[in-house]
Amino acid sequence: MNDAYKLKLPTPIRRITDITGKHFSHCRYPIHVAQKATLVELDNARLIHQKLHYDDFRIDTYQLDAHEDFPIGYCIDQDSIFFNFVLNGYVGFFTAEGETILEAPPCTFHLSALKTGHYSARCQPGQSAVAIVSVAPHWMASAVDKRPILAEAVHDLFHSNRRFDTLPCYAIDQEIHTWLRAVLHFNIDNAFLQKQALAYHMGLGLNHYEALTAATGMGKSYLVKRHIDTVGYTAALNMEALAQIVSLSERTLQRSFHKYYGIPIRQYHAQVRLRKAQELIEQQHMPIKKVCALMGYGDESYFRKTFKEFRSQIRPCGRFNPWQDEPANNEFCILNR
Repeated sequence: MNDAYKLKLPTPIRRITDITGKHFSHCRYPIHVAQKATLVELDNARLIHQKLHYDDFRIDTYQLDAHEDFPIGYCIDQDSIFFNFVLNGYVGFFTAEGETILEAPPCTFHLSALKTGHYSARCQPGQSAVAIVSVAPHWMASAVDKRPILAEAVHDLFHSNRRFDTLPCYAIDQEIHTWLRAVLHFNIDNAFLQKQALAYHMGLGLNHYEALTAATGMGKSYLVKRHIDTVGYTAALNMEALAQIVSLSERTLQRSFHKYYGIPIRQYHAQVRLRKAQELIEQQHMPIKKVCALMGYGDESYFRKTFKEFRSQIRPCGRFNPWQDEPANNEFCILNR
């Protein structure tokens, strides 16, 4: 896999220290076989980055200790698919423009796909820690071939025109905890055997994700999400019709969708609807009046007001957007992986 990957931080870097192979007492999730470990000291924050990179897989852990809300920009140089593990702290994932991708609670994991572009994450004050397993798309496509639920979902992730997509968050249970420890603590000298072992464990992780999906309401929630993403944005939300599609009560559907995606279904529908309107207006130069009719809004003045609010929404990173603002000190903040 191409290692080109950048992080952008909101404050100037005071010092970068190579801690590879060293005992560092402040590291809560040490990877003793990390190929590289780096301590980055900033104003009012400290970031520890550890990495293991092997051909089709790239594993990175980040531990952030910050005194206030902390935004991090990240740049994806090629369409990618990720297993994201939020080990500690609440972490929000957003586009560079401020659109919510997912707000993940601690001790959860999810599968996501991002197209080339700029994105950002927001961490709350205190300690946040994530492990990110980047998987080569060609490997993932073949790996899910015999896992029917994931095969359909991953196919949609790859072939969608959307900039991003994500499958639901699940709690990190004991099996995933054991799996993650095994992945992060391989100690095999032979690079070929290391790669084979990692591929084997990735398969086990996918098996567990498939089993969780089959045993929960995620499958039905995903069908509703996909319907909204593809055609559901063209009209006001009809909860009764959506519930009938998946044979659930409206209340059960709302609870299930919120549980697995971390956002109320009405809010998600509004977000998708306005995102599509923005694309039609700003990229395809369609007149607002025509977009209003296409989206099924009955009141053009209400649509204009709603769309204006959507465009001027508060950026998720608070006082600083990593990709639109620059810190006062230009020594800043680009970290190459």
